[in-house]
Amino acid sequence: MNLKREIYDKLKSDFCFIEKQFQSKKNQVYLINFLDSEKQNRKCVLKEYRSLSGFEKELTILEGLKNLYIRVPKIFNRGCNYILMEYIDGCTLTEFFEKMEKDTLPPEECYVVADELCRWLADFYKGVKVITDKQLIMKDVNLRNFIVSGSYIYGIDFEDVGEGSCEEDVGKICAFLVTYYPEYTEWKLKLSKYFRDNAIKILKLNQELVMHEFFNELKAIEKRRKS
Repeated sequence: MNLKREIYDKLKSDFCFIEKQFQSKKNQVYLINFLDSEKQNRKCVLKEYRSLSGFEKELTILEGLKNLYIRVPKIFNRGCNYILMEYIDGCTLTEFFEKMEKDTLPPEECYVVADELCRWLADFYKGVKVITDKQLIMKDVNLRNFIVSGSYIYGIDFEDVGEGSCEEDVGKICAFLVTYYPEYTEWKLKLSKYFRDNAIKILKLNQELVMHEFFNELKAIEKRRKS
């Protein structure tokens, strides 16, 4: 892909190139390297949307959450179907947990990150309520939609945000925690249980509903992997 002249203008730079393309089933997402006005090497993310409704929804949510000081990427600029946003230097939750387990570190070493995820979700639910006056949830809580950067977590994908119960998000996260490869290890089960119990306490959730959503998502994951 060649960058449009418009992207150069939006970044106010004559030196831009695509460093890599991120995995995305819905959109075209790129890491852009560029020189800023002070000739400093910087990075940003270019996200081009196939769906105009998804573009408009994510733009609204990102701007609203950022204004409420909730950890999401900052928007640098936008076009008719794309957003140029801050690149969060870190790793996805999937990558983080995979490395911790591969390095044979105990799951307890990840509890601080699980706690931070609970706090981020609590802030997100309060934030979208302020922005939209509705009880919205993320819906798409794939672990790749969260970035671990230092001691903080950032949410990065809000196209699928919609009405629902917080139990749905938490149940799905618990399912994702035990089903990335290799599946259902004792390490993953222990971490998932810790996150579930902590989320139920912090977010004041119904445990039975969380478990219902957990098993529903396990079935959905199995079906997707067989198709």
